[in-house]
Amino acid sequence: MEKKESFWLEVLASLSSYVLKGQDILELSYKHLPIYLKPWFLYFSAFEEDREIPVKKLLSLWVSKGFIRQNKDKRSEDVAEEYLIELIDRNMVQVAKRRHDNGVKTCTVHDLIHDMCLRIAREENFLKVIEEGGRTGGGRPAVSLYSRPSISKLSVVGATSRKSGFSINEHHLRLCDHSYRDFNSRLFDSLHIRSLFGISIFSFHISRLRLLRVLRLPYIKRDIRTTESLVQLRYLETPYKVGRLENLEFLIITSGNVGIVFSNIPKLRLLKFKYPITFHSSCDFTSENSIETLSGVCIYSLKDEEKLRYFPHLRRLKCFYFLPNHCPDLSFFTKLESLSMLSFQKLKLINFPTNIKKLTLFSFDIPCEMMSSIGKLPNLETLKLESLDFKGENWSTNEDEFLKLKFLKLISLKFENWNTSKDHFPTLERLVLENCDYFKRIPSELGYIPTLQMIEVNSCGISIRESADEIRKEQEEEGNEELQVIINGRN
Repeated sequence: MEKKESFWLEVLASLSSYVLKGQDILELSYKHLPIYLKPWFLYFSAFEEDREIPVKKLLSLWVSKGFIRQNKDKRSEDVAEEYLIELIDRNMVQVAKRRHDNGVKTCTVHDLIHDMCLRIAREENFLKVIEEGGRTGGGRPAVSLYSRPSISKLSVVGATSRKSGFSINEHHLRLCDHSYRDFNSRLFDSLHIRSLFGISIFSFHISRLRLLRVLRLPYIKRDIRTTESLVQLRYLETPYKVGRLENLEFLIITSGNVGIVFSNIPKLRLLKFKYPITFHSSCDFTSENSIETLSGVCIYSLKDEEKLRYFPHLRRLKCFYFLPNHCPDLSFFTKLESLSMLSFQKLKLINFPTNIKKLTLFSFDIPCEMMSSIGKLPNLETLKLESLDFKGENWSTNEDEFLKLKFLKLISLKFENWNTSKDHFPTLERLVLENCDYFKRIPSELGYIPTLQMIEVNSCGISIRESADEIRKEQEEEGNEELQVIINGRN
């Protein structure tokens, strides 16, 4: 809350009242949330208790629900992240795991807070829990489940709140079943459902649910291609090919090779394949699309690589390269900020986009000159290298490389010596080494990087661990109390 006396006098008065009435004191925190944050907080009632929630998926769901106030200067996901940080700052949501850049990777809600969230969501018609036998947790009649014994609990989430000030039609509901069980679609016939989570259905006329904005059916047992009537749909998770969806923005495919007609989903911003696939022959590439995130695509031929040019707006790309002795040219991605590449082949050189900030390379036979070109990327802040084979060569860095790099993670790298200096990583904040047995030592010079906050060594050989400990002792003698050196594994 703002540090104003009038606000805190109100809290003091309310506190006494709540204690006398025996009500949950935590509800004060909800009462004093700004109106725009209340639906965001109540949305956590749809998740299971004690679950770690991936922030990227959470933000996509929030955006697809239309909770975000439009801001022409910021992307919707950035605004959503700001709201999440505000809930964290108010101790309504907890950080479970952080990214290397100190951003939030996963979050959770404390048990007591979750109980309160669930209770308020029910009271304010934001959520109902339908239990076996057709009763809600509050003892009121609920939608009949037709006595199917396989269903024990189903969450029905609506977006109405008379008390909190935000208002969407009372019958616009969200259904959530964390067990992915099957039940008859007659349950939905009379509901104006806005979201459907994790439900696997034998017989389900999906086209009836014309108000759906979020649909997660990763294990559905029949094809749902006839989705043209779902004109409000923004988020879809499915194993099957989809039809024409004019307003769809987020699509996650949970099965194998599925063709996509991009002209049918003109507003798509995120496309993820749970299992790596090639571009299906039925995919249309007649014009550029608006996709910003593409994940899980395999490149087996020059034709596959050429198809990447139809994604000029990409900001994040995860791909698998299987073109031996090839020089991939990705420089045309002028907006790309995050690139993750896996290849079990020997690549000569990669022409990287200059705007890239985060780079992950996995399982390459890599020439040392490629490392020099990576080091010259002017905006690179995060670099993760895993299972790269330098073919016994040394890795030598230069002063004009890695000028903005903050995070460096090396996993199972194969080279003999690392020749570097504190001036070659002038802004490095964190260094992580895992399963590195081939090179001998961590250069002691790295301990003198003024921005370095942590060296973390996990499951490395004895020489690496000893060199890390020597850096720790040397920096302590120099009076550097800021540097943390963490050594784990292989006693």
